Amino acid sequence: MAAKKQPYKAKFVQADNDGDYVSMGKRYSLSLTDKDLIISKHRIPLLKILRAERVGKGVAITYLDSNKIPTKIMLTTDNLFGFSIGRAKKLDELVRVLESAVDSQIKRTPAQELAKAQQVAPPDTCHECGNRGGAHLRFGQIYSGVLIARWSSNEGIYCKKHSTIHGLRSMAISGVLGWWSPWGIFITPVY
Repeated sequence: MAAKKQPYKAKFVQADNDGDYVSMGKRYSLSLTDKDLIISKHRIPLLKILRAERVGKGVAITYLDSNKIPTKIMLTTDNLFGFSIGRAKKLDELVRVLESAVDSQIKRTPAQELAKAQQVAPPDTCHECGNRGGAHLRFGQIYSGVLIARWSSNEGIYCKKHSTIHGLRSMAISGVLGWWSPWGIFITPVY
């Protein structure tokens, strides 16, 4: 009797675009089924995964979201007091397992169904609602207090409604929480 294959499960943390560990980033638990990649309760069909690749000290998974827009999630492993123990092995395993699962799913899928699943939205599609006519924008936020300042930016294609929502939210957060450190006084007006 053949041994039953164990499903892939692992825990990762958020990485920046260079693959480096984000100290206050999100934590993700990953599991892989025969048809889906589940990232912290978010289900991504394997057919919608475009690629998984090593980027620096992390892994970039590019997939099509519900609006058919290519979206990238960056993952890496925890740092233990600045040391990453077994990081390369765990990340290489993730890429290998994910590529294998996606290839297997693609081989089992008829060409017409595969083309429909991997159809990409036009480049001016809003990332929030899927409506056409969006523009590429970047919104920044800053939080600061006494000696600490943290800032982040969110960029994407947004329609007029969602660009207004993101702009007002960023302005309110930075306007209220951005001024409370020496760095915040100078950085907040930029954001």
